[in-house]
Amino acid sequence: MFKKPITAFRNFNVAIAALALLVPGLASAQSLTIQGRVQSSAGAPLNGSNAEFRVKILTPNSNRCVLFDETYVVDLSQSSGLFSINLGSGIRTTNPSGNYSLDDAISNGKGLPVNAIYCDPSAGGSGTIAYSPGAKDNRKMIIQFKDPSAGMTTFDTIPEMDMNPVAYAMEARTTGGYPASSILRVANSGTPGVAPILNDAYVTELQALLGGTSANYMSTTSGSTTGARLPSVSGNPSAPTAGSIWFDTSGSGAIKYFDSSGVVQTLGTGTGSGTISGVTAGSGLSGGGTSGSVTLSLGSSGVAPSTYGSGGTVPVIQVDTYGRITSASSTPITGTLPAGAAGQFLRSNGTAWSSQKILLSDLKSSIGSADLFSAPGCLASQALSWDSITDQIKCQNIILPGSAISGTIAAAQLPAFTGGDVTAAAGSTALTLPTVVAASTYKSVTVDTKGRVTAGTNPTTLAGYGITDPLVANAGGVPTMKAGTYSTLPAAGNTGSLFISTDTLTLYRDNGTGWDIVGAAGAGSALSGVTAGTGLTGGGTSGNVTLNLTNVGTAGTYFKVTTDAQGRITAGANALLAADIPNLDWAKIASGKPTTLSGYGITDSLVANAGGAISFSSGLASARPTTGFTAGRFYVSTDTKAIAYDNGAAWVDIVNASGGTNFSGSLSGDVTGTQGATVVAQVGAQTAANVAAGSVLANAATNLGTNNAIVK
Repeated sequence: MFKKPITAFRNFNVAIAALALLVPGLASAQSLTIQGRVQSSAGAPLNGSNAEFRVKILTPNSNRCVLFDETYVVDLSQSSGLFSINLGSGIRTTNPSGNYSLDDAISNGKGLPVNAIYCDPSAGGSGTIAYSPGAKDNRKMIIQFKDPSAGMTTFDTIPEMDMNPVAYAMEARTTGGYPASSILRVANSGTPGVAPILNDAYVTELQALLGGTSANYMSTTSGSTTGARLPSVSGNPSAPTAGSIWFDTSGSGAIKYFDSSGVVQTLGTGTGSGTISGVTAGSGLSGGGTSGSVTLSLGSSGVAPSTYGSGGTVPVIQVDTYGRITSASSTPITGTLPAGAAGQFLRSNGTAWSSQKILLSDLKSSIGSADLFSAPGCLASQALSWDSITDQIKCQNIILPGSAISGTIAAAQLPAFTGGDVTAAAGSTALTLPTVVAASTYKSVTVDTKGRVTAGTNPTTLAGYGITDPLVANAGGVPTMKAGTYSTLPAAGNTGSLFISTDTLTLYRDNGTGWDIVGAAGAGSALSGVTAGTGLTGGGTSGNVTLNLTNVGTAGTYFKVTTDAQGRITAGANALLAADIPNLDWAKIASGKPTTLSGYGITDSLVANAGGAISFSSGLASARPTTGFTAGRFYVSTDTKAIAYDNGAAWVDIVNASGGTNFSGSLSGDVTGTQGATVVAQVGAQTAANVAAGSVLANAATNLGTNNAIVK
């Protein structure tokens, strides 16, 4: 991670942060992300939809050669000046052989030659300048930006910065602590290559070969201990070839070989003998002789036989050039060994060691004496980040592009949001959009400022699509029509296309492989002959000629036919099979559509809607909606046992089981039927008598104004 503090350029401020990784070797394409924010000196962010960023990676030496150069177009209109660039995904600027891929540009595994025109002028010369990176070389980076919508016509350049590796990226330069130069690797002319995987047997054999103990190969030099070893075989090999040689371990032990005639030959045995004429004592030896049995002895070194060194002393040994001990003594061990408690570390104060625990405050930055961790803890929206400028680990806000965010949020953790075009309750995953147009498929739609379809039609004419150009209708068979001079006649291949030659006044038609003359100005020319083509008979070179189609089938009526390459029907079927009928949507079925539920196989007992009723709902009377009236709705109050009808402006009670509703209007003729608890409030001009419908006997008659009956 490297960071660039907010820096002012012209009238803009830029903050840069990037995650860098420098790893030489055979890694797959690497990614380096640069994030930052661009804002004016007044604090307003750049918000152009086509801001340009150009990133260059340079060599760290004084030549400053450009190794990598890419330009990116970034939309800042919705990001408040924030940008995120993935190097390697941009548009490469037009440069000759001076640029490399991101992997090669940051790799320290091979030399990188660069065209001199892409290096600092101080490098001098022309042609190619070679850059040979060291194992620990970093790189330089330059970032430029330009926002045409802000009036910027040239790039602003951010000062050059170092691309330093993060802590573990430095470790990634090695394998288990070993640098790349210490690792067995495959390379072809400096380019990393690929080799088969070594298994345990291969590694063991490789070690044996390097150690000179391989049984599969014979050393070309004599060994000082064992000599050059031949392969050992008891008897003869099972399938020797000419030139094979081996040591026969059976019998007396002989060296054998297989000659060019296919015969096994014996060179000798392992029991040969010879004569020693003399033995001379060399340096440090005594004895020897020229006859009989001779003896060689080591000379005295002058060191008394003893044990040197103990738990409190160390031995001091001196040897001569032959490795013989010439002096030996013991020296006491001085000082006190440090000791510590379990789980603690030995810590030095400069003169002595003591056992202590390592605290977080003991970890310091390599720059000055500041704490390595600049903050005691980070927020939930922050992560630890190493700042290469201060060599400190700090808290940094987590910024991720949308493409890096995936997963599922539990429904119970979702917040409630209302007031807009999309509403949802807390802990719910269901989103509700308002209905603005009937669901269907439209060819022409009207959208509002929020991109929602508010109306839709399906035009069937050009005018329906708003096309007013005067056009000639194409009845079929003419995909294109073009006019021009004969020299612009295009290549054939689009059957049916027409071409009008404006200089030769000739009309041509594309037959798929060439152009036929359909007509020309003037008298035209005479046909010299007609030849019957594929599938035709007849023709001639004079007079009126006739062409006939050859018979390829039997005349009849067929439901499914087979055609040849000329489009002629060669076979037919008298009936269709179920497999011949494709899956069709309802729009293509002209008849036979069911018009009832039973027609679709639905047997549920349902009440038919004769019209006017759009919905039924139930609940407590207090929960009945008080807004959004729509005529045709019915609501059943489960507590008051009432049914109300929405007339488009208010709810009107039509049934009330707890006491009924007051009757208003007039009655004429016989009033029949059971009224239940309904009370007649007034009969004629008599208001004193409230007559319960259930208390009147059939055909009963009393005086008007009584409480018992109504005169019929």
